[in-house]
Amino acid sequence: QNYCADLILNQNPGAPPDLYLHRAEHCRLLLGTDYVMLRAQFLQAPKRSHLLSAQPEHFLISMGGADLENATELVLQALLKATGKYSSAVTIGLIVGAANSHLQKLQTYASACNDKAKIQIFQNVTDMANLLNSSQVLISAGGTTVFEAAYLALPNLVLQTAANQNAVKGFGKMGAIHYLGDLSKASVPALATAIEACLIPDLLNEFAATAAKIIDGRGNERVIAAMEPLSR
Repeated sequence: QNYCADLILNQNPGAPPDLYLHRAEHCRLLLGTDYVMLRAQFLQAPKRSHLLSAQPEHFLISMGGADLENATELVLQALLKATGKYSSAVTIGLIVGAANSHLQKLQTYASACNDKAKIQIFQNVTDMANLLNSSQVLISAGGTTVFEAAYLALPNLVLQTAANQNAVKGFGKMGAIHYLGDLSKASVPALATAIEACLIPDLLNEFAATAAKIIDGRGNERVIAAMEPLSR
């Protein structure tokens, strides 16, 4: 593919220049996590400063706006299994977008699990930053929420739900998240085992610290700085 542009922005971890070999001579590449652009609500939100000192009890699940395959319920089942040996009930928030057609099913399942956990469903969330900051561990799909949680220093376990989320594997190799694998190959028992293995405070704290160093919140500035000479 030929690229005729002044700038090419690809914020994915380890984005290779080889993707853009056929580009205009004057074209500048802005590649990698240094150029992750964040919404104002995240840049204005406080980063998490407290470390986990015990097993986490407050979880958040975010599997994307539409979640066509109902990965939310799969992850919820796995998380309940992973925390089944806890002496006290956990709290689990489910973020559900307007395009999610599984809401009623999720509500029914959540109600049936009240003896195992306190489950709350959040619909059409507008203040995502504060909601993320209210939890101790996030389990998310591999979209932009990964970068948002990283900036806030929120430990994240990531399930790839689409082919265009392949780059999240690179974030896992950097030690910024735990990569849970691909949804198409996922099962409740396997996910539960993987999640349970990660519920170690020191490990989660390490994920969070690494992620926050990589996503420093200056991506917007860097992109603007690259664009400014073009307007002269």
